Amino acid sequence: MVDVLLDHGADLENARDEDGKTPLFLALAQLGGEMFHHLIRRGARIDVQDRNGATLLHEAAGYGVVSYIEYLVESGLNVNHADELGRTPLHVAVLNDAKTSFPTLLNHGADPELCDADGYSAIERARMEGNDADLLFAVEQSWDY
Repeated sequence: MVDVLLDHGADLENARDEDGKTPLFLALAQLGGEMFHHLIRRGARIDVQDRNGATLLHEAAGYGVVSYIEYLVESGLNVNHADELGRTPLHVAVLNDAKTSFPTLLNHGADPELCDADGYSAIERARMEGNDADLLFAVEQSWDY
């Protein structure tokens, strides 16, 4: 069905929901690996943002899907991109208790000390959310000694 729509001119760039999310965001949210990659093969851009400035990397980090995080970072998305609230993908992972995202983001250069618009770093947010031990462990593991 998707191919029929695309073959007849469906627009992957401008088709957005009320939150400004493209079909690629929705495929990621459904954890539809095959559809996600199929849309990319059919021309969907990965460097899109929703109406709040969040990227696909924010979305993947929030769901804790390491394979998507790896793919998006390796494809050039900025691991420290801040949305309109100043949240980086690491902030989003913390707020969604997506602990599996922590090591991958940190190993790709996520800065746990960047502050959001309220002045809180991901580490401070983790303390507030009660998952700081997991984040601090991941930070220690990512340091180069």
